[in-house]
Amino acid sequence: ANVVPTAGWQGTDFADGGSPAVTRIHDRLDLLASAGADGRALPDIQYLTVFLKHLRTQAMAYDFIVFDTATGILPQTMLILLSVDEIILVTTPELTALSNCYALYKVLAANKTHPAIALLVNHEDRPEQLAYIKDKFNAITRQFLGHIPGFMGGLGHDRVMVEAVAGQTSLDRLAPENALSAVFASLAGRLAA
Repeated sequence: ANVVPTAGWQGTDFADGGSPAVTRIHDRLDLLASAGADGRALPDIQYLTVFLKHLRTQAMAYDFIVFDTATGILPQTMLILLSVDEIILVTTPELTALSNCYALYKVLAANKTHPAIALLVNHEDRPEQLAYIKDKFNAITRQFLGHIPGFMGGLGHDRVMVEAVAGQTSLDRLAPENALSAVFASLAGRLAA
């Protein structure tokens, strides 16, 4: 978001009228950074447990709260994922990314109270590659876990996204007419519904 937060997760308390860790990006989006000037990217488990327990009541002014978690099965990641309503597993066509995604899905699916889980593929080159990834992932999860995740589709591979990330700006600001902007708008609409 091209901002430098002064604080991260630690010490965040919405109940006291906000937090220095909350940075306004624009009128409809705030950012709560994982790390601030202190450099701590991950909160300790005890703090995170308390934070998540009170988040719904402390952040009632927000319609949605989106966590962008670390990859893998870190304790902090698992704590966050098991406390949310929906999980979108984002993967790429690379074998290591798909393996990591399967491992995380396996751990989440083993939890009896897991939230709704869906797969989203990023950087696929063509529609048949997306279909192949979906079919293979579903076949493996069905065979070894007895069920499959939902499917959110694919984002494709677009050079404009690389430019937006490099320029630390939103895709919508850089190229509002780009087809990928429409894909993101569609995903947002599906999630909001």
